[in-house]
Amino acid sequence: MQQYFTKNVFQPLVNPMKQIFAIACTAFLLFASTLARAQQQRPSIVGRVISASDTSPLIGATIILQNVADSSKQGQAADENGRFRFMNVANGEYLLKISYIGYQNFSKRISYTGEMLRLGKLELKEGRELQTVVVSKKLPPATQKGDTTEMSASSVKTHKDANAEDLVTKMPGVMMQNGTLQAQGENVKEVLVDGKPFFSSDPTTVLRNLPAEMIDKVQVFDKQSEQSQFSGFNDGNTSKTINIVTRPDMRNAVFGKAFAGYGDQDRFSAGGNVNIFNGDRRISILGLANNINEQNFAIEDIVGATSSGSSGGGGMGRMMPPPGGMRGGGRPGGGGGGSDISDFLVNQSSGITKSFAVGINYADKWSKNTDVTASYFINSSQNNALSTTSRQYVSNSTIGQFYSQNSSSYSKNLNHKFNMRIDHKIDSSNSIMIRPKLTLQTSDGNSNLYGQTSLENNLLNNTRNDVKTNMEGLSFSNELLFRHKFAKVGRTYSVGWNTGYTDNTGKSYLYTGSNYYETDTISSEVNQFSDIQQTGWTNTGTVSYTEPLSTKSFLQATGTVSYKPNNSDKKTWQYDNAQSAYSTFDTTLSSKFESYYLTRGGGLDYRFQTQKVEFNAGAQYQRATLHSDQTFPSEYKINREFENILPTAMLKYNFSKRKNIRINYRTSTNSPSISQLQEVVNNSNALQLSTGNAQLRQTYQQNLFGRFMSSSVEHSNTMFLMFGSSFVKDYIGNSTIIASKDTLIDNSISLKNGSQLTRPVNLKGYYDMRSFFMYGVPVSAIKSNVNLTASFSYTHTPGSINGRTNYAKSPSFGLGVMISSNVSEKVDFSLSSQTNRVEVTNTLQKQSNSKYWNQSSRGRATITFPFGLVLQTDLQHQYYSGLSSGYNQNYLLWNAYIAKKFLRNQAGELKLSAFDLLKQNNSVQRNITETYYEDVQTTVLQRYFMLTFTYKIKGVIRKPVPAGASKQG
Repeated sequence: MQQYFTKNVFQPLVNPMKQIFAIACTAFLLFASTLARAQQQRPSIVGRVISASDTSPLIGATIILQNVADSSKQGQAADENGRFRFMNVANGEYLLKISYIGYQNFSKRISYTGEMLRLGKLELKEGRELQTVVVSKKLPPATQKGDTTEMSASSVKTHKDANAEDLVTKMPGVMMQNGTLQAQGENVKEVLVDGKPFFSSDPTTVLRNLPAEMIDKVQVFDKQSEQSQFSGFNDGNTSKTINIVTRPDMRNAVFGKAFAGYGDQDRFSAGGNVNIFNGDRRISILGLANNINEQNFAIEDIVGATSSGSSGGGGMGRMMPPPGGMRGGGRPGGGGGGSDISDFLVNQSSGITKSFAVGINYADKWSKNTDVTASYFINSSQNNALSTTSRQYVSNSTIGQFYSQNSSSYSKNLNHKFNMRIDHKIDSSNSIMIRPKLTLQTSDGNSNLYGQTSLENNLLNNTRNDVKTNMEGLSFSNELLFRHKFAKVGRTYSVGWNTGYTDNTGKSYLYTGSNYYETDTISSEVNQFSDIQQTGWTNTGTVSYTEPLSTKSFLQATGTVSYKPNNSDKKTWQYDNAQSAYSTFDTTLSSKFESYYLTRGGGLDYRFQTQKVEFNAGAQYQRATLHSDQTFPSEYKINREFENILPTAMLKYNFSKRKNIRINYRTSTNSPSISQLQEVVNNSNALQLSTGNAQLRQTYQQNLFGRFMSSSVEHSNTMFLMFGSSFVKDYIGNSTIIASKDTLIDNSISLKNGSQLTRPVNLKGYYDMRSFFMYGVPVSAIKSNVNLTASFSYTHTPGSINGRTNYAKSPSFGLGVMISSNVSEKVDFSLSSQTNRVEVTNTLQKQSNSKYWNQSSRGRATITFPFGLVLQTDLQHQYYSGLSSGYNQNYLLWNAYIAKKFLRNQAGELKLSAFDLLKQNNSVQRNITETYYEDVQTTVLQRYFMLTFTYKIKGVIRKPVPAGASKQG
């Protein structure tokens, strides 16, 4: 081990990385220390808004600073810590006003003389209930406060048992698309509760386990990176985030539910959640057990160590999009064959899944200066799936060639996942953040497939594969960030160190019987055992320094070095009938491979900011080394050096507080993965082999992104327009050889007639474009909110087929409408329809061009009757057109339930539910690549009935009575 680290880790770092990193760190720290003593503070007024009852920050509180002399005003909303800062304030007398829903208004007269004015903590007291409320104007469903779109929960009516998902998806610009939460056309990466992570910030978990009745406001914004939040230098690296602001009276409460149900066909579902909110301390426990395909946690929390199924392509398994989804023709950095790290991961599975899971989340303030959040999941799932595949190739040399497949699979996955974050404020100038993550995974699986290739109705070959796998995976990462603020506002430096480690091991057994039909029938048999080991490290160090040039402009200098060594060792043995053991070592299917990717660089960024305009521009110089070293079956070494300039730019213009436009331009590089570099054959499907390519180069990607946001308080409408585009140099795509006769490739790989070999290669010509438009407006005539959407995307993906380049062009158009009721709490309904049209054209074979239509419409209604009776019906219609013969679908999925509430405060509920009453549920999807397009149909859960009892948990945590105070009982 010591020799390995000396040779592979430390020695490559000595020159030039170690010297560059040491010089950069020393220069930045000396520069920061020298200037720290000479600068003055920038004038500003700062403070923090908190609740008087529990000292929690009042996120989104409105702060108004009014000049007493001329009555001019400036305002802002408190951030996730309740803080605010007014800059560029003229000397004079001011009236500070603070308001927050559920709290009494706060006002304070202050004098400002040009020096830094720290107001400290400003406490707001909870308000009293009003006996009479006069509404002079309807509150808008959404308002725009700078970059934050804020929506009041009181403007949306939901049924009594609604959860956060029911409420949030009724708000303008927020919707659930194929199980993914989207806001303003972008996938939501994180959901916070009162500004803090909740269950590793998993959107699905938060929305489905928080009751709607506890929500005060919903805020949608672009969360900046940790470095940007600290320094105030917005680098444009943001992620779409939702912050749920809870009602003040629910911040010291116990709430949740427990349920258990049983139905015909031995269907069962049980689980629940308990949330204990006590000021800063918040503990949540949740669990589930069912065999009705409900996996309450996000996909990231149910991954196993491998997929046991196969869609017929290279690798042990292929991750597919959700039913009804459509995958475009590739993405930057994609492609490649051979054993991949994705072999140790699975998506939420098609078919029928039995799930068991328990999770706990903890958030607290350990001291005045230390915030802690942590979560732990244990997840177990068992999946059975049957699928059929119909695939057509697009090469001129393969006109009329089709591949079809029937497969079945069983997998059993177990996953442990732990996350933690510690934010510690050392003093007023220094802070440190630590964020470790640990995941342990195991998976056992079996899969069987029958595949055949035909040419103009003539059978070329067929194969029957049986695969058994046993995989284990470990993944650990840690982010460490030290931050320092100087006395002068805006002057900061930070040092970050990110580490990561993965260790994946697995065993697989493969039996294949294949027949090839030409003049004579040729049969072959494979019976093999493989042992796979993959390990990888990531070490990245970053130092940043920001310097204010004036009250409106800043400079940021950064230095970065990253080192990523990886090792892969795959050994394969063939079965020896004479010895009745896997004793014959197969050198053609075995390989030992090491690689590392070393990058180092530095750059400078400039930022200019006023109330109207924000502008960033900068560039990074990057030098990268890609080293590959194979020691078996043959020895070779490859070293490649890359030099790049990575420019970035961002422009934001605020037309008003509720209308702005933003344009981002970013560049980046990506290295090929070790599986893409490793030249070892993957023969899990004998008709479709795959391997790696040690000659791969890094990719260079340019991204352009723009958006326009607007909201109107007068008309209560919101509008969002987004455009994005990517261009990739040296795109890693697929080169596929489809044999028209028996062929020997590279003097080692034998391809029979009709079979194929795929390997990753660098190609020119990848780019994509995408746009999204959303307009949301309340319609008083039907007391509902209406969201209208339109989308367009286009991908231009290169691929090589039998030595000729094919460009798969996939323009896609979409139109959607969503209507969510605001009638009353007794009548709750929603209607939606989404239509998508995809056109696929190929430069090699125009005969294979196709058009694909999909329309998904849904209607849901919940009616609450007297005496605790509740009725809900849910209709979902799916229509497909343009797919392969037998795959076009037109079906209606109808779910319904009737429930009776009883016990005190209607805490108990007995519900009879029916799933897929018409027994038409189906799962069809189209996948499009630069080599082929295919249609896949998978078995799904169909009609069943279930009786369920649910008990709601709700209580208030009473504050302890101070010593000596009288108690009233």
